[in-house]
Amino acid sequence: MHNEYNYSVMENEQSDKDIDYVMKNSYDSLIIDIDKTIEEFIVFTIDDEVIEIEQGKGERSKFIDGMINYFETIEEFEKCQNLINLKVAVIKNGD
Repeated sequence: MHNEYNYSVMENEQSDKDIDYVMKNSYDSLIIDIDKTIEEFIVFTIDDEVIEIEQGKGERSKFIDGMINYFETIEEFEKCQNLINLKVAVIKNGD
């Protein structure tokens, strides 16, 4: 039973690292050039796969809200402010 618990803890730690990796890379992708982000909301790129969120369905704002919540929990408030600014720009552009 003890081994199962250790595996579960390690699995959760890996999952947390994966989420952290995706959130930080998405943040970097979105914030580096806000004007470009408004046109192409690419949240993640891995190898040849590009994950982009379409405009006009409110999904961009929802994604940003999720990122804000994540960065609030790890107390990276400067990133939260940058994401709030991005969200304002996205909404103005018709998300």
